Amino acid sequence: MAKEVPVPVKPEKSPASRPTKKKTATTRKLQVLNRKGGAGKTTTVSNLAEVWGQKGYKVLAVDMDANGSLTKRMGIRPAQLPASIYELFMSPESLIKTRDVILQPEHLSFDLLPGSENLSYAEPSLLVASKQRALADRLAEVEDDYDMVIIDTAGHQSFLTSLVHVYADEVVIPMEVDKDHWDQLVTTMASVDKVRNDGLNPKIRPRAIFINRYREGTTFGNSLLKKLKEDYPELLFATVTRENIRAKEAAAYGQPIVNYDPTGQPAYAYIKLAEFLE
Repeated sequence: MAKEVPVPVKPEKSPASRPTKKKTATTRKLQVLNRKGGAGKTTTVSNLAEVWGQKGYKVLAVDMDANGSLTKRMGIRPAQLPASIYELFMSPESLIKTRDVILQPEHLSFDLLPGSENLSYAEPSLLVASKQRALADRLAEVEDDYDMVIIDTAGHQSFLTSLVHVYADEVVIPMEVDKDHWDQLVTTMASVDKVRNDGLNPKIRPRAIFINRYREGTTFGNSLLKKLKEDYPELLFATVTRENIRAKEAAAYGQPIVNYDPTGQPAYAYIKLAEFLE
């Protein structure tokens, strides 16, 4: 007999009602980025969006990962949706509007522009047509409705990542404290500098480096954390998340950790990060 697949459960802390009006005059545009897979990008997006939503901000989270990671992590099956960001890229504005694709999941305090596992198929068409503003143009239809637009990106460099570079003003970089993540941090920072220096987006800037799943007591980890503090004193956020089984459970049940385990250490770290970025 096949095992039952867990279904999303209601959070232990009920999400706040979505505000009807935005709180700020301008819209913050954030990209969560690291060219290393498994850095915690999707977790960071969902938790920042949820914290801000619970504080009364109107927040839109955008899934630009070709695996649809954020969408699936929130308990939504991309294949069952009538439309996603893939259809937005591949259809004329007269046929489908961005607002019509956005979801308002009942168990979340933020809106979601869902991803698709077909998204990678859109990349060649966008690249050939040099549509570097494809994402910016689509989000321009709705961004004035939101205080924050926060975007999840894939764990590798691609034209899809470049689309987010062109749109976002601020970059949040989650990472683990190990050599692979350090190498990719350097590469990630260089890619942001290049986008700015080449004039593709003069406004884009790194905003914060955030340490995930920190394991105390390792000599290399401690030395690398010290180097991060020395090299990026203004960017490195002081509070880290530590490995936690409840964080893995939250992902399995389609919940941000700040809802599933609101009193746990990872939730505390994400709440403090949201306050720092706010």
